[in-house]
Amino acid sequence: MTKRHHALEDARMTARLWTGLMREIKSKDVQTLGDLYAHLSYH
Repeated sequence: MTKRHHALEDARMTARLWTGLMREIKSKDVQTLGDLYAHLSYH
């Protein structure tokens, strides 16, 4: 029996990752895309 791929699980994992990234970004006081670029350029 072959296990089928289901895009729903990919979408759920992406949502979990995105939620975690958004929490991290907010904790660094990133408010704009420019702020994000500046933050990323230092790391």
